[in-house]
Amino acid sequence: MDGPRLLELDPRELLASPLCGCSMMAQWFWFRLQLLMHTSERYGYLAVNGLPFPLQLLARQTGCTNARQAKALLRELVNVGALQKTSGGVIYDRELLRREREREKDREKWKNDKRRARGSGVRPPDVHRMSTVDKRWTGFSTGRKGSPPLVLSPSQKTKTTQPPPLPP
Repeated sequence: MDGPRLLELDPRELLASPLCGCSMMAQWFWFRLQLLMHTSERYGYLAVNGLPFPLQLLARQTGCTNARQAKALLRELVNVGALQKTSGGVIYDRELLRREREREKDREKWKNDKRRARGSGVRPPDVHRMSTVDKRWTGFSTGRKGSPPLVLSPSQKTKTTQPPPLPP
């Protein structure tokens, strides 16, 4: 699955879509198809190995009683424009594909902005350079295998720190 993890459903868009003119059974069928297309090998398409989804399997996956009922509901959704068919007969949702294109544009814009900011050398004021080394922590050992031992500077070697006395 290459698509997003979350299925985006906007109530305002749904209420304004041609889907509202369909039967309740067709609306539920459409929702189940959305789930299948969202997790499909090709995002937004209802296909198996590039071929149209078998009607018998589609009926089982969507809760229809038989393939004839699934075919009738598909026809209803295609007729109102809620779903489309390719020339090869593969069902797809134009809206899912449009949202995926928008997400891809946003991803590219974010990457370009990140590259541009990195290349200019300009950092936002609240970001501090990580490469500056705090001299107080030189030689600090984490105690992990392979970490360098704790090395004290000469000034630190002469100082001995005693823990504070415990209260009576």
